[in-house]
Amino acid sequence: MAAETERFVLVGGGPAALAAARSYRDAGAVGEVLMLSADTEPRQPRRPAARHRGGRS
Repeated sequence: MAAETERFVLVGGGPAALAAARSYRDAGAVGEVLMLSADTEPRQPRRPAARHRGGRS
């Protein structure tokens, strides 16, 4: 019987999915990471949108 391989599946290819994949690796996981996304082009680096502008909440 073959050993089972861990697989970490992420739905979406945005910043949250990237952060989840990094956290998974940072925790020492070595299993396969699979990102499912409807994007047809590779993700381009983007700055996160500011939630608060001008110091107001």
